[in-house]
Amino acid sequence: MKSDKKIIVLGGGISGLSTAYMLHKKGYEVVVLEKGSEVGGMISTTTEKDCIVEKGVTHALELTPIIGELTEELKLKDDLLYASDLMYKKYIYLDGVMHPVPLSATTFFKSELFSTNTKLKVMNEPFTGKSKNPTSESIADFVRRRLGKEIFENAFDAFVAEAYYGDPEKLSAKYAFPKLFALEEKYGGLLQGAVKSIKNFKKAASETRQSGSVFTFAKGFSSLTNAIAGKLGHRVITHADVLSITKNGEDFVVSYNHAGQVKTVEGSTVVSTVPAYIAADLVDPYDHEAALSLKKIEYPQVITLYLGFTKKYVTGHTPGYGFTIPHKAKSNIVNVVYISDLFPSHSTEEIMLFSVTAGGTRNKELFELSREEIIKKITLELREMLHITASPSIQSFKIWNKFLPQYSIEYKQQEEAFSRFETNNPGFLLSGNFRNGITLSDCLSTAQSVSDSVERYITS
Repeated sequence: MKSDKKIIVLGGGISGLSTAYMLHKKGYEVVVLEKGSEVGGMISTTTEKDCIVEKGVTHALELTPIIGELTEELKLKDDLLYASDLMYKKYIYLDGVMHPVPLSATTFFKSELFSTNTKLKVMNEPFTGKSKNPTSESIADFVRRRLGKEIFENAFDAFVAEAYYGDPEKLSAKYAFPKLFALEEKYGGLLQGAVKSIKNFKKAASETRQSGSVFTFAKGFSSLTNAIAGKLGHRVITHADVLSITKNGEDFVVSYNHAGQVKTVEGSTVVSTVPAYIAADLVDPYDHEAALSLKKIEYPQVITLYLGFTKKYVTGHTPGYGFTIPHKAKSNIVNVVYISDLFPSHSTEEIMLFSVTAGGTRNKELFELSREEIIKKITLELREMLHITASPSIQSFKIWNKFLPQYSIEYKQQEEAFSRFETNNPGFLLSGNFRNGITLSDCLSTAQSVSDSVERYITS
């Protein structure tokens, strides 16, 4: 071991596990404290009637070479399951019609989603100036400014909801959608920026083995988190509810409740990857301002629902990735993924499997209903949209009271507070999906960056 001092990682989701694993590979002694009975966080896989059922993450994009490296090290390369070519056929449900998402100039100009005036405005997008207040501009204002009101209301609103299940009027363009924001900053516009960035990505992808493809695992996404936890072995402690973090000289002492018994672990470094609202109470004794910033990060309530129907009763389904729904459609459903089309091996020949996500920041009233009423309402909405004439034979769900962190237009000030906290409290790092992005690729890239920062701190 490079150091006899432990590195204490709080949280056993993908951020915590991957950070601990990377530090373990570097030769450091780590311990992961996870409050729940299982690791995985938002990754949770079960099976039902020979179908793979995900309670949280259903798939991800391969946008970092870390994914390929990790799967090779964990001997999961053969278990990687890439989506079928149907992933390129995505729809927007509006006014009772499934509109194909236009993926080319030709299909855009033929699309019935947008008026002629809107299409002409898009042609003038390269001549639109940059924002005067880029750090405080919402993604809604950003898209309306560059592409027009109709593009936002009929399409982009749905894409934002699908990504964050939040309110586009409150989400920051710069921090919630940094790649899109960068197209304006770097290239002066979205259209020319998109063309150039695609070329750059293809070049980088060929050099670093990042495909950009949609993927999961043959036995579900829990294969990834379970494999990492398996490598860490006894270093992962479940049922560990962290109570406090105190100092002993330059070291940190973490007290936690483990099955009714209070225990402590001491280490040179603490890496918190728990959600912001949990980290707030642990940070408060050190920095009240940072704790308040953590508490301000909103997490919407959503329900993820896996529904399986006998195929012959699904009469209105057009094969593809699935569909998303803009807010103006007044639906409780945010998006639907056609699991059977993307990953046929995750269902059977007789079952058509759908992943449905509903609720979010702008559908809060849904959760005023009972659990049974919510499930019934969502199921009936889906059946009406896809003309399904029978009840589901598979029905599995999870209500997430706090789902994904929202990168709001106040995020710049929040991030500054987090950075000041880390500067003033060396060895105590804040990580997780409320910093540097919410996707799997974001979390893994952040884990690598944090593990490097920990090593620099320990060896300095």
